[in-house]
Amino acid sequence: MARACQEGKAIRRTIRSDKSKRYRRWYLGGARIELAIATALALKSDVYA
Repeated sequence: MARACQEGKAIRRTIRSDKSKRYRRWYLGGARIELAIATALALKSDVYA
């Protein structure tokens, strides 16, 4: 989960440097979905491990 946190910070930094609001909103939505999937997979693997 620490790695996902670092990736989230990198994504946020990328969004902050990007000036297009429409692109930022789309990218943030995609990142949120990816993070939710990654979290669900991590939790599922923790349960089965």
